[in-house]
Amino acid sequence: MDDQRIELTQDIVDEIRQHKKRTQVGSTKLLKIFLDDAPQSLNRSIIEHVSRFKKKTVRKKHLDFILTSYRSLPDNNDVMIELTPELVKEIKYHRERTGIGSTRLLNIFSDDVPKDLKYYMIDNILEFKQKTVRKTHLSFLQNSYHSLPENEVVTINQDELAQQINRTGLGINALEKHLQGKMPDDATIHTFKNIVNRQVKTAKKHHIDFLLSVYKSFPDNYRCMIGDKTIDEIKSHIQRTGLGVQALLKGKRHRIPKGLTAAKIQAALLNSARRVKREYIEFILNEYRTLPDWSDIYMENTAHIRNELKSLVNATGLPLARIFKSRDDLPDGLTIISYASWFKKTNPARGIKREHYTYLINLFKSLAE
Repeated sequence: MDDQRIELTQDIVDEIRQHKKRTQVGSTKLLKIFLDDAPQSLNRSIIEHVSRFKKKTVRKKHLDFILTSYRSLPDNNDVMIELTPELVKEIKYHRERTGIGSTRLLNIFSDDVPKDLKYYMIDNILEFKQKTVRKTHLSFLQNSYHSLPENEVVTINQDELAQQINRTGLGINALEKHLQGKMPDDATIHTFKNIVNRQVKTAKKHHIDFLLSVYKSFPDNYRCMIGDKTIDEIKSHIQRTGLGVQALLKGKRHRIPKGLTAAKIQAALLNSARRVKREYIEFILNEYRTLPDWSDIYMENTAHIRNELKSLVNATGLPLARIFKSRDDLPDGLTIISYASWFKKTNPARGIKREHYTYLINLFKSLAE
């Protein structure tokens, strides 16, 4: 009979519990493994109730499936074992001996890492945050650490480091952001600052190797001293074009090299020994070199010109606002506001665009006639 029920005994429950412990397969996983064979009416809760002896009877087809499935599974040797202070001490000793932290250990032995072992699990073991540990995890840690050599400490070759610093123009402060997120587990930014600033004579070999590899990833003169000659050229362009660095960069947000600001260039102009990225200097110079002289575009805003314009406006007999509002052919940049800036009592505009001046003179004269 399909719905035949049989009495659930302690012996049956004990066998199911032994199989669960032996195989490390729970109710959900059992149904997943034997999905095609499981009775449609069987679910995880029923298996749990059976294994916990919360039922007096059970459907025969359910019990047959549970016992047959469990009996067909092999032993799972990945049992949970007690994590003792001695085991934690052993792993900590090897971490100190080798200088290899959890993340780097998993990277070194990436082909052998148990698929469910993560770096934070190793950290939890080392910090004694759990009472048990998987046997496969512990075996991996012990075997991996045992196979690693002693952490090698070497004398720092300051000449080689100095050569890389001079070649790239990158001091440790400029390099810091390129180290973040990439440093070995057993190092901090202060580790490398001490090395570069000659605060220590020896260091771990893998720290030195890492630092040099980062330096070698940069091209020559990644950052360079701006130099007096370049400073003079930039200052001459500022004088020639009438545009400061901030005005030069305005409106070029999508073309400016990442990280370039007017403040960085202005600071370099005040200190020729200051290092900046070569691409910043090249961008600034290239932009200035394409600009015409200020005098080609502007004329000095003199009292004579202002009086001339005022006289012509008065001759039209029209309000200035009405004149501007009636025009749809104003040159780019010419507005009543820009016009008013020429007549400000304090800090009037230094120059007037020749194009704007010519346009207004002709306009005012034509309206006055």
